[in-house]
Amino acid sequence: MAVYQAVKKYNLSTLNDHCIAYDFDDISDIHYFIVRVREINTDTICKGDYNISFNLFSFKVSRKDYSLLTDKDSKDGVFHPLH
Repeated sequence: MAVYQAVKKYNLSTLNDHCIAYDFDDISDIHYFIVRVREINTDTICKGDYNISFNLFSFKVSRKDYSLLTDKDSKDGVFHPLH
């Protein structure tokens, strides 16, 4: 829920809520949960190719204090705090 709220609060995507999926990975990193935010086109509102799902950006959620880092707008894939 924190990732969804951050996407809204910081205007990280202009896509409709129906057009965004959140893929949660709780085992790939011992310090962070990883959440991939991707575009989906399963709804007529989204108007994209049903067979294509683009990765928009990702979040790292600290297992310790639930703080968020994102790679949104990162040219080299480095995660940074939200501002």
